[in-house]
Amino acid sequence: MGQFVQFAINGLMAGAIYALIAVGIVSVYKATKVVNFAHGYLIMFGAYFYFTFAVIVPGQPWAPGWLASWQPGWMVEMRGDLPMFSPVAAVLDWVANLPRILLGLAGALVCNAILGRVIERVLMRPLMGQSIFAMIMVTVGLISILSGAAQLIWTADAASVPYIAPKAVLF
Repeated sequence: MGQFVQFAINGLMAGAIYALIAVGIVSVYKATKVVNFAHGYLIMFGAYFYFTFAVIVPGQPWAPGWLASWQPGWMVEMRGDLPMFSPVAAVLDWVANLPRILLGLAGALVCNAILGRVIERVLMRPLMGQSIFAMIMVTVGLISILSGAAQLIWTADAASVPYIAPKAVLF
C-alpha cells in the first residue's frame, strides 16, 4: 500500500509539471498565434537555473555555510535518536536541504522570467506584423541558440540535485 501511495504522489507531481508545460505552450499560442518550438529548451534552461542555484551556488566558498547544510540544533537532536531508514529521518534529510531548494526555485523563476522577457523583447516583438512563418522560423533558430548556450554555460558533469519533496516511504 505504501508504494502505491508513493507512486500516486509521484504521478500527480509529474502530471502537474506536464500540465504547466501545456499551459505555457497554449498561452504562447493564444497570445501570438505562433507555435513556439523552443518552449522545451526554455524549460530546460529553467532546470539548469534550478541546478545552478540549488547545487552550484551553495557549494561556492563565498556562499553562507547554512545554505549548503542547514543543521539547526533541534534537527540534530531529533535525528540522533532515529533509526537510519525511518520515514522521519528521510523527512529530516529533506528539511536540511530546504534552503537550497527554496533558493533554487526562486533563482530559476527569476532567471527564466528574465530570459523569457529578453527573448520576447529582442526576438519576437520586432516580428509582430510579419508572417507567421518568419516567427516560427525564429523559434526554430532559437532552439540552436539555446542548445549551444546551455552547452557553453553548463558542463555534462553529473551532480546530485536536492529533491523538491521528501523521499520517505509513507506507510
